[in-house]
Amino acid sequence: MLIQIIIAIILVLIVINVLINLKSEKHTEDSVITEQFIVKWLKNDNGTLATYIKPDKQLDEDLVSGREALSESLGLWMRYAIEKEDKKLFDNAYMQLVNHFLKQDGMVYWKLTEKGKSDVYTNALVDDLRIIAALMDANKNWPNSSYPYSKTAEKIAEFLSTYSKSGDVLTDFYDKGMRYNSDYLTLSYIDTAALKQMKGNGLIAGSLYEATVDVLLQAPVINGFFPKSYHATSEQYIYENEVHMIDQALTAYQLSLEGKSSEVFLDFIENELSENGKIYGKYNRQTKVPTVEYESPAVYSLLILYCLEIREKEVADRLYKRMLDFRNVEENDPYYGGYSVYKQNTHIFDNLLPLLAELNVSSTN
Repeated sequence: MLIQIIIAIILVLIVINVLINLKSEKHTEDSVITEQFIVKWLKNDNGTLATYIKPDKQLDEDLVSGREALSESLGLWMRYAIEKEDKKLFDNAYMQLVNHFLKQDGMVYWKLTEKGKSDVYTNALVDDLRIIAALMDANKNWPNSSYPYSKTAEKIAEFLSTYSKSGDVLTDFYDKGMRYNSDYLTLSYIDTAALKQMKGNGLIAGSLYEATVDVLLQAPVINGFFPKSYHATSEQYIYENEVHMIDQALTAYQLSLEGKSSEVFLDFIENELSENGKIYGKYNRQTKVPTVEYESPAVYSLLILYCLEIREKEVADRLYKRMLDFRNVEENDPYYGGYSVYKQNTHIFDNLLPLLAELNVSSTN
Protein backbone atom coordinates (compact mmCIF):
# COMPACT_ATOMS: atom_id res chain seq x y z
CA MET A 1 0.00 0.00 0.00
CA LEU A 2 2.82 2.38 0.91
CA ILE A 3 4.58 1.67 -2.39
CA GLN A 4 1.37 2.44 -4.31
CA ILE A 5 1.02 5.79 -2.51
CA ILE A 6 4.63 6.69 -3.28
CA ILE A 7 4.17 5.77 -6.94
CA ALA A 8 0.97 7.87 -7.08
CA ILE A 9 2.78 10.88 -5.57
CA ILE A 10 5.65 10.50 -8.06
CA LEU A 11 3.19 10.38 -10.98
CA VAL A 12 1.42 13.54 -9.74
CA LEU A 13 4.76 15.34 -9.43
CA ILE A 14 5.72 14.28 -12.96
CA VAL A 15 2.43 15.60 -14.35
CA ILE A 16 2.85 18.91 -12.50
CA ASN A 17 6.40 19.25 -13.80
CA VAL A 18 5.27 18.59 -17.38
CA LEU A 19 2.51 21.19 -17.10
CA ILE A 20 4.92 23.78 -15.70
CA ASN A 21 7.40 23.10 -18.50
CA LEU A 22 4.68 23.38 -21.13
CA LYS A 23 3.57 26.74 -19.70
CA SER A 24 7.16 28.01 -19.61
CA GLU A 25 7.74 26.88 -23.20
CA LYS A 26 4.57 28.72 -24.26
CA HIS A 27 5.78 32.02 -22.75
CA THR A 28 9.22 31.52 -24.33
CA GLU A 29 7.50 30.99 -27.68
CA ASP A 30 5.57 34.23 -27.08
CA SER A 31 8.80 36.25 -26.80
CA VAL A 32 10.32 34.63 -29.90
CA ILE A 33 7.29 35.56 -32.01
CA THR A 34 7.26 39.12 -30.66
CA GLU A 35 10.97 39.51 -31.37
CA GLN A 36 10.41 38.34 -34.93
CA PHE A 37 7.62 40.88 -35.38
CA ILE A 38 9.87 43.72 -34.16
CA VAL A 39 12.73 42.70 -36.44
CA LYS A 40 10.39 42.43 -39.43
CA TRP A 41 8.40 45.64 -39.02
CA LEU A 42 10.21 47.97 -36.65
CA LYS A 43 13.80 47.99 -37.85
CA ASN A 44 15.24 50.65 -40.13
CA ASP A 45 17.70 49.78 -42.88
CA ASN A 46 20.62 50.93 -40.69
CA GLY A 47 19.57 48.59 -37.86
CA THR A 48 18.06 51.24 -35.59
CA LEU A 49 14.62 50.55 -34.13
CA ALA A 50 11.78 52.58 -35.63
CA THR A 51 9.11 54.02 -33.35
CA TYR A 52 6.20 53.28 -35.70
CA ILE A 53 5.66 50.97 -38.65
CA LYS A 54 4.43 53.76 -40.90
CA PRO A 55 6.64 56.72 -41.86
CA ASP A 56 5.43 60.24 -41.09
CA LYS A 57 6.50 63.46 -42.78
CA GLN A 58 5.28 65.63 -39.88
CA LEU A 59 8.45 65.87 -37.79
CA ASP A 60 8.86 67.78 -34.51
CA GLU A 61 12.06 67.91 -32.47
CA ASP A 62 10.08 67.60 -29.22
CA LEU A 63 7.85 64.73 -30.37
CA VAL A 64 8.38 61.33 -31.93
CA SER A 65 6.88 60.18 -35.20
CA GLY A 66 7.21 57.69 -38.00
CA ARG A 67 10.45 55.81 -38.40
CA GLU A 68 12.44 57.94 -35.96
CA ALA A 69 14.63 55.91 -33.58
CA LEU A 70 14.83 56.43 -29.81
CA SER A 71 17.58 55.79 -27.31
CA GLU A 72 14.81 54.41 -25.08
CA SER A 73 14.04 51.71 -27.64
CA LEU A 74 17.74 50.89 -27.90
CA GLY A 75 18.07 50.57 -24.11
CA LEU A 76 15.06 48.23 -23.90
CA TRP A 77 16.42 46.13 -26.77
CA MET A 78 19.79 45.88 -25.01
CA ARG A 79 18.04 44.84 -21.79
CA TYR A 80 16.16 42.14 -23.69
CA ALA A 81 19.42 40.82 -25.19
CA ILE A 82 20.98 40.70 -21.71
CA GLU A 83 18.08 38.79 -20.18
CA LYS A 84 17.93 36.48 -23.18
CA GLU A 85 21.71 35.97 -22.87
CA ASP A 86 22.09 36.67 -26.59
CA LYS A 87 25.55 38.17 -27.21
CA LYS A 88 25.08 38.53 -30.96
CA LEU A 89 21.86 40.48 -30.48
CA PHE A 90 23.50 42.65 -27.83
CA ASP A 91 26.55 43.39 -29.95
CA ASN A 92 24.33 44.47 -32.85
CA ALA A 93 22.62 46.87 -30.44
CA TYR A 94 26.00 48.03 -29.14
CA MET A 95 27.07 48.95 -32.67
CA GLN A 96 23.86 50.97 -33.09
CA LEU A 97 24.83 52.85 -29.94
CA VAL A 98 28.39 53.72 -30.92
CA ASN A 99 27.69 54.31 -34.62
CA HIS A 100 24.56 56.42 -34.32
CA PHE A 101 23.54 57.55 -30.83
CA LEU A 102 26.76 58.14 -28.89
CA LYS A 103 28.87 61.30 -29.14
CA GLN A 104 32.57 61.42 -28.33
CA ASP A 105 31.92 63.26 -25.06
CA GLY A 106 29.52 60.59 -23.79
CA MET A 107 26.25 62.24 -24.74
CA VAL A 108 23.56 59.91 -26.09
CA TYR A 109 21.05 61.55 -28.43
CA TRP A 110 17.53 60.75 -27.26
CA LYS A 111 16.26 60.37 -30.83
CA LEU A 112 17.50 60.04 -34.42
CA THR A 113 16.03 60.30 -37.87
CA GLU A 114 15.30 57.15 -39.85
CA LYS A 115 18.69 57.62 -41.53
CA GLY A 116 20.51 57.69 -38.19
CA LYS A 117 21.16 61.42 -37.95
CA SER A 118 20.30 63.65 -34.99
CA ASP A 119 18.25 66.83 -35.22
CA VAL A 120 18.24 67.24 -31.42
CA TYR A 121 20.91 68.20 -28.89
CA THR A 122 19.49 66.60 -25.75
CA ASN A 123 19.83 63.31 -23.92
CA ALA A 124 17.34 61.50 -21.68
CA LEU A 125 18.33 60.35 -18.20
CA VAL A 126 16.13 57.25 -18.06
CA ASP A 127 17.47 55.98 -21.39
CA ASP A 128 21.10 56.64 -20.48
CA LEU A 129 20.77 54.81 -17.16
CA ARG A 130 19.18 51.79 -18.83
CA ILE A 131 21.96 51.68 -21.44
CA ILE A 132 24.69 52.02 -18.80
CA ALA A 133 23.20 49.15 -16.78
CA ALA A 134 23.00 46.95 -19.88
CA LEU A 135 26.63 47.71 -20.76
CA MET A 136 27.81 46.84 -17.25
CA ASP A 137 25.82 43.60 -17.33
CA ALA A 138 27.32 42.77 -20.73
CA ASN A 139 30.79 43.33 -19.31
CA LYS A 140 30.03 40.81 -16.56
CA ASN A 141 28.38 38.28 -18.87
CA TRP A 142 30.99 38.41 -21.62
CA PRO A 143 34.25 39.65 -20.02
CA ASN A 144 36.37 38.44 -22.95
CA SER A 145 34.43 40.36 -25.58
CA SER A 146 36.37 42.53 -27.99
CA TYR A 147 33.85 45.33 -27.46
CA PRO A 148 34.70 47.88 -24.71
CA TYR A 149 31.36 47.71 -22.88
CA SER A 150 32.80 49.00 -19.61
CA LYS A 151 34.62 51.97 -21.11
CA THR A 152 31.50 52.99 -23.02
CA ALA A 153 29.45 52.83 -19.81
CA GLU A 154 32.05 54.98 -18.05
CA LYS A 155 31.92 57.59 -20.81
CA ILE A 156 28.11 57.91 -20.66
CA ALA A 157 28.13 57.94 -16.85
CA GLU A 158 30.73 60.71 -16.77
CA PHE A 159 28.58 62.85 -19.06
CA LEU A 160 25.54 62.32 -16.84
CA SER A 161 27.44 63.12 -13.65
CA THR A 162 28.84 66.30 -15.19
CA TYR A 163 25.87 67.76 -17.04
CA SER A 164 22.55 66.02 -16.30
CA LYS A 165 22.15 67.21 -12.74
CA SER A 166 20.97 70.06 -10.57
CA GLY A 167 22.88 70.33 -7.32
CA ASP A 168 23.30 66.79 -5.99
CA VAL A 169 20.39 65.32 -7.94
CA LEU A 170 20.37 63.85 -11.44
CA THR A 171 17.74 65.47 -13.66
CA ASP A 172 15.78 64.56 -16.76
CA PHE A 173 18.01 65.91 -19.52
CA TYR A 174 20.79 68.21 -20.64
CA ASP A 175 20.35 70.44 -23.69
CA LYS A 176 23.77 70.73 -25.24
CA GLY A 177 22.71 73.37 -27.75
CA MET A 178 21.30 75.67 -25.07
CA ARG A 179 23.81 74.55 -22.41
CA TYR A 180 20.89 74.02 -20.09
CA ASN A 181 20.20 71.22 -17.62
CA SER A 182 16.67 70.46 -16.46
CA ASP A 183 15.67 71.29 -12.88
CA TYR A 184 13.14 68.45 -12.86
CA LEU A 185 13.57 64.77 -12.09
CA THR A 186 10.72 62.52 -13.22
CA LEU A 187 10.32 59.83 -10.58
CA SER A 188 9.89 57.00 -13.07
CA TYR A 189 13.31 57.92 -14.52
CA ILE A 190 15.10 56.92 -11.31
CA ASP A 191 16.49 53.55 -12.36
CA THR A 192 17.57 52.28 -8.95
CA ALA A 193 19.22 49.11 -10.26
CA ALA A 194 21.34 51.05 -12.74
CA LEU A 195 22.31 53.65 -10.16
CA LYS A 196 23.30 50.95 -7.69
CA GLN A 197 25.50 49.31 -10.32
CA MET A 198 27.07 52.66 -11.14
CA LYS A 199 27.86 53.30 -7.50
CA GLY A 200 29.33 49.83 -7.07
CA ASN A 201 31.58 50.37 -10.07
CA GLY A 202 32.64 53.86 -9.07
CA LEU A 203 30.79 55.53 -11.95
CA ILE A 204 28.81 57.94 -9.77
CA ALA A 205 29.65 59.90 -6.63
CA GLY A 206 28.06 58.57 -3.45
CA SER A 207 26.37 61.91 -2.71
CA LEU A 208 24.81 62.05 -6.19
CA TYR A 209 23.60 58.47 -5.88
CA GLU A 210 22.12 58.93 -2.40
CA ALA A 211 20.34 62.20 -3.19
CA THR A 212 18.85 60.88 -6.43
CA VAL A 213 17.59 57.60 -4.98
CA ASP A 214 16.23 59.40 -1.91
CA VAL A 215 13.97 61.45 -4.17
CA LEU A 216 12.24 58.19 -5.06
CA LEU A 217 12.33 56.58 -1.62
CA GLN A 218 11.00 59.66 0.20
CA ALA A 219 8.25 60.48 -2.30
CA PRO A 220 4.87 60.97 -0.52
CA VAL A 221 2.09 58.82 -1.99
CA ILE A 222 -1.20 60.72 -2.14
CA ASN A 223 -4.47 58.88 -2.68
CA GLY A 224 -2.57 55.83 -3.83
CA PHE A 225 -0.56 57.54 -6.57
CA PHE A 226 3.07 58.62 -6.79
CA PRO A 227 4.21 62.16 -7.64
CA LYS A 228 5.01 62.82 -11.30
CA SER A 229 8.32 64.59 -10.68
CA TYR A 230 10.59 66.45 -8.29
CA HIS A 231 11.81 70.04 -8.65
CA ALA A 232 15.43 70.00 -7.55
CA THR A 233 15.82 73.73 -6.92
CA SER A 234 12.74 74.15 -4.71
CA GLU A 235 12.93 70.57 -3.39
CA GLN A 236 9.21 70.11 -4.08
CA TYR A 237 7.33 67.11 -5.47
CA ILE A 238 5.02 67.77 -8.41
CA TYR A 239 1.60 66.11 -8.62
CA GLU A 240 -0.54 66.21 -11.76
CA ASN A 241 -4.33 65.93 -11.72
CA GLU A 242 -4.20 63.29 -14.43
CA VAL A 243 -1.85 60.40 -13.74
CA HIS A 244 -0.25 58.39 -16.52
CA MET A 245 -0.13 54.71 -15.69
CA ILE A 246 3.14 54.24 -17.59
CA ASP A 247 4.80 56.59 -15.06
CA GLN A 248 3.00 55.06 -12.10
CA ALA A 249 3.81 51.47 -13.07
CA LEU A 250 7.47 52.22 -13.75
CA THR A 251 7.80 54.12 -10.46
CA ALA A 252 6.26 51.20 -8.58
CA TYR A 253 8.66 48.85 -10.33
CA GLN A 254 11.71 50.97 -9.44
CA LEU A 255 10.56 51.01 -5.81
CA SER A 256 10.06 47.25 -5.84
CA LEU A 257 13.74 46.84 -6.73
CA GLU A 258 14.47 48.60 -3.43
CA GLY A 259 12.28 46.14 -1.55
CA LYS A 260 9.19 48.36 -1.36
CA SER A 261 5.94 46.74 -2.47
CA SER A 262 3.82 49.94 -2.67
CA GLU A 263 0.80 48.14 -1.23
CA VAL A 264 -1.67 50.99 -1.72
CA PHE A 265 -0.83 51.13 -5.42
CA LEU A 266 -1.10 47.34 -5.68
CA ASP A 267 -4.54 47.51 -4.04
CA PHE A 268 -5.64 49.97 -6.72
CA ILE A 269 -4.44 47.65 -9.50
CA GLU A 270 -6.18 44.64 -7.97
CA ASN A 271 -9.42 46.59 -7.49
CA GLU A 272 -9.38 47.77 -11.11
CA LEU A 273 -8.86 44.24 -12.35
CA SER A 274 -11.64 42.91 -10.13
CA GLU A 275 -14.16 45.64 -10.97
CA ASN A 276 -13.32 46.47 -14.60
CA GLY A 277 -11.10 43.62 -15.78
CA LYS A 278 -8.63 46.10 -17.18
CA ILE A 279 -6.24 48.97 -16.45
CA TYR A 280 -6.78 52.19 -18.36
CA GLY A 281 -4.01 54.46 -19.62
CA LYS A 282 -4.78 57.49 -17.43
CA TYR A 283 -6.75 58.24 -14.25
CA ASN A 284 -7.92 61.25 -12.29
CA ARG A 285 -5.70 61.49 -9.23
CA GLN A 286 -8.50 62.48 -6.86
CA THR A 287 -11.42 60.33 -8.02
CA LYS A 288 -9.39 57.40 -9.43
CA VAL A 289 -11.79 57.39 -12.37
CA PRO A 290 -10.22 56.69 -15.79
CA THR A 291 -9.88 59.78 -17.98
CA VAL A 292 -9.29 57.82 -21.20
CA GLU A 293 -10.82 54.73 -22.73
CA TYR A 294 -7.65 53.16 -24.10
CA GLU A 295 -5.45 50.45 -22.62
CA SER A 296 -1.78 49.89 -23.33
CA PRO A 297 0.25 46.68 -23.60
CA ALA A 298 3.20 48.76 -22.38
CA VAL A 299 1.34 49.57 -19.15
CA TYR A 300 0.42 45.93 -18.61
CA SER A 301 4.05 44.94 -19.22
CA LEU A 302 5.44 47.26 -16.56
CA LEU A 303 2.76 46.18 -14.09
CA ILE A 304 3.67 42.55 -14.77
CA LEU A 305 7.35 43.24 -14.04
CA TYR A 306 6.36 45.07 -10.86
CA CYS A 307 4.11 42.24 -9.66
CA LEU A 308 6.72 39.59 -10.42
CA GLU A 309 9.30 41.56 -8.44
CA ILE A 310 7.06 41.71 -5.35
CA ARG A 311 6.05 38.06 -5.85
CA GLU A 312 2.41 38.73 -6.68
CA LYS A 313 2.39 35.99 -9.31
CA GLU A 314 -1.39 35.62 -9.42
CA VAL A 315 -1.88 39.31 -10.20
CA ALA A 316 0.93 39.15 -12.78
CA ASP A 317 -0.82 36.24 -14.51
CA ARG A 318 -4.08 38.18 -14.71
CA LEU A 319 -2.28 41.17 -16.18
CA TYR A 320 -0.42 38.91 -18.61
CA LYS A 321 -3.64 37.33 -19.80
CA ARG A 322 -5.13 40.77 -20.48
CA MET A 323 -1.96 41.94 -22.24
CA LEU A 324 -2.18 39.02 -24.66
CA ASP A 325 -5.64 40.21 -25.73
CA PHE A 326 -3.88 42.98 -27.66
CA ARG A 327 -1.68 40.61 -29.61
CA ASN A 328 -2.22 39.51 -33.20
CA VAL A 329 -2.49 35.72 -33.04
CA GLU A 330 -3.49 35.09 -36.66
CA GLU A 331 -0.54 33.12 -38.05
CA ASN A 332 -1.39 34.00 -41.66
CA ASP A 333 -1.58 37.71 -40.90
CA PRO A 334 1.53 39.71 -41.93
CA TYR A 335 1.47 41.40 -38.50
CA TYR A 336 1.35 38.13 -36.58
CA GLY A 337 2.91 38.47 -33.13
CA GLY A 338 2.58 42.25 -32.95
CA TYR A 339 0.74 44.11 -30.20
CA SER A 340 -1.86 46.84 -30.76
CA VAL A 341 -1.48 46.88 -34.54
CA TYR A 342 -4.23 49.21 -35.76
CA LYS A 343 -4.56 50.34 -39.36
CA GLN A 344 -1.21 48.68 -40.10
CA ASN A 345 0.58 50.71 -37.44
CA THR A 346 1.80 50.31 -33.86
CA HIS A 347 4.16 51.93 -31.35
CA ILE A 348 7.39 50.12 -30.57
CA PHE A 349 6.96 50.49 -26.78
CA ASP A 350 3.75 48.47 -27.04
CA ASN A 351 5.92 45.66 -28.38
CA LEU A 352 9.32 46.03 -26.70
CA LEU A 353 7.90 46.13 -23.18
CA PRO A 354 5.63 43.09 -23.75
CA LEU A 355 8.72 41.34 -25.11
CA LEU A 356 10.46 41.87 -21.76
CA ALA A 357 7.34 40.84 -19.84
CA GLU A 358 7.04 37.62 -21.86
CA LEU A 359 10.65 36.71 -21.15
CA ASN A 360 10.34 37.45 -17.43
CA VAL A 361 7.12 35.48 -17.07
CA SER A 362 8.83 32.57 -18.82
CA SER A 363 11.87 32.67 -16.53
CA THR A 364 9.63 32.97 -13.45
CA ASN A 365 7.68 29.87 -14.47
